[in-house]
Amino acid sequence: LVHRLDRETTGLMVFGYTQKAAAALSEMFQKNSIRKVYEALVLGEMELGARSTLRIPLEGKEAVTHYE
Repeated sequence: LVHRLDRETTGLMVFGYTQKAAAALSEMFQKNSIRKVYEALVLGEMELGARSTLRIPLEGKEAVTHYE
């Protein structure tokens, strides 16, 4: 297993088939050269076309969420 999913999400899990592949994938995640995109269903309303960013650390690591 190369990365985990947050408790509140479902989706694709990434596994490295070999140790070399797992190391390469882990390095890509650490260097942010892999982009993760999530889709969420949210109750409530927001202004049409509005965009914003949340920067809330998670487990001591930087966590940035852009939403529109």
